[in-house]
Formats: sequence, C-alpha cells, structure tokens
Amino acid sequence: MIRPHKLNLKKEDNLLFYEILDEHNAIMSEWNRIGHQLQDIKIPKLISPRFRRRLRSIGLEIQELQKRFLQWNGKAYGLVTKPNYVFSEDEERELGFIHYSGLLQDIRNHVDNRMVMMVSNFNRVQDLYSSQVNFVIAISSFVLTFLGLIATIISMRHCA
Repeated sequence: MIRPHKLNLKKEDNLLFYEILDEHNAIMSEWNRIGHQLQDIKIPKLISPRFRRRLRSIGLEIQELQKRFLQWNGKAYGLVTKPNYVFSEDEERELGFIHYSGLLQDIRNHVDNRMVMMVSNFNRVQDLYSSQVNFVIAISSFVLTFLGLIATIISMRHCA
C-alpha cells in the first residue's frame, strides 16, 4: 500500500527557493506577453518602417527578458548544485530534498526551452520579413529593368 508523504517546504524557512519560484512566474508572465506579440504579428506585404520598429522593440524586450532569465538561472543553478532546504522535524527530509531539487531542475529546463523557443520564433518572424523585403526588391528591380529595356528599345527605334 502506498502511504502518503508529508512534504511541506515552509516559505519563511526557504526564502531563496520561493524567491526563485516567484521570479520564474514573473519571467513566464513576461514570456507569455512577448510570445503573444510574436504570434499576433502580421508581416506586411510591402516594406514598412513601422513594422521594422515594432520588430526591433520586440527584439529589445526579448534581450531584457534574456538578461532576467540568465540572472534567475544563476540563482536556480546555485540552489540546484548547493541545495539548502530547511524541513521541519516530522518531514521526510531525503524525499523532500529529492523532490524539491528535481522540481527546481525541471523548472530550469522548462524555462530554458521556452527561451530558446521564443528566440527561434523571433528569428523566424525576422527571416520572413527579410524574405518579404527581398521579394519586393527583386520584383521592383525586374519592373525597373523591364521599363529600362522598353525605354532603350524605343530610343533605338527613334535613332534609326
């Protein structure tokens, strides 16, 4: 029969762990906000300085979030590598140690994967916009070249 385990990490005794969790929640909230901006972005058909400014603004927000993530990850890694949990006397310390260390490592991996995904999505949007700009430039060059060819043919007919 499986017996229930008593695992309770008291906030007042484990401030660093709960500070890491609170910062994780704040980072993920910001990640969601920026992620929604990336999802909602519509790539314009023509070259748009406004779109470029918006994309640059999102890029700066991602850079700031990455700085926060790196600071947070340093704290979390420090607690994973040198755990310092305080349990009460009636709790199963070994099980609690394994549980909370595993939980923190899982949270670190989760946030790391999410940050990689956000940067990949941002790069994808940037690449799509660059491709769109290159397409517009190529079509414009073709049209101007074709008009130049017509102008040359017309001028050659008038000279002959």
